[in-house]
Parts: sequence; structure tokens; C-alpha cells
Amino acid sequence: MVRSFGHEFLVQGTGSLPEDVVNVDSMALELEDAIYQYATEKTNATMTTVDEEKTADQGDNLDDRNEPWTPLYWKMVYLLAAAISGRRDSSSLHPLLLQGKYATAMDVVKIPESNLRRAFENLPLLDHVRD
Repeated sequence: MVRSFGHEFLVQGTGSLPEDVVNVDSMALELEDAIYQYATEKTNATMTTVDEEKTADQGDNLDDRNEPWTPLYWKMVYLLAAAISGRRDSSSLHPLLLQGKYATAMDVVKIPESNLRRAFENLPLLDHVRD
């Protein structure tokens, strides 16, 4: 459920890119999957044994709103959607995406938060990458 909403949010965020150049639905799908992978990996790396037991006790619950990765997931969805759409449909990330500066969706997800905020304001990005 969370992931389908995340995808829809990213479709809206990527909608400012030229559709004749970019398949926005495919881009949103790839970004959503990379965000999910990033959030779950980062969250699992910091979980304790007690956290893991609590998560295992939830079983096959289809309602993933309370999963430990959800806060980081939504933070990344919001940041990337805003960075790509930009303020007033103008983002310094647009030309970089269109030029293929980022080889994978995970490369985009790993753009530091400070650069995503700069992209939203249409300011030049600084050269560094998040782990």
C-alpha cells in the first residue's frame, strides 16, 4: 500500500520532465524501487535484535505503514519528488537527469539531501554523493 502511493507521488514529481524524452512512469517506478531498497537497507543496518523480533511478529501484514523503513522511505519520496519537480517546474536536476549523469535510479537516490534541496530551488548541485 505504501509503495503504490509512493509510486503515484513520484509520477506526479517526474511529470515536469519532457514526456517525449523520458518515460515518467518508468522513471517513477525505478526511483520508487531504489528508494525502497535504500530505506530498507539503511533501516535493517540499524535494527536491533528486539526490533527484528517485533517486525517478525507482525507476520504477513499487508499494511506496511508501520514498518521500520516507512519514515525514511517517505522522506526520500518527498525529497526526490520535490527535487525533480522543482519550484515552479524548474529544477537544476532536470538537465542532469536528461543528460544521463546518473546511471541508475539508486545513483539518484544517493544524491545528498542538501543537493536535493538545492535542486528544488534550482541552484547548482555540489559534487558529493551519499553512502
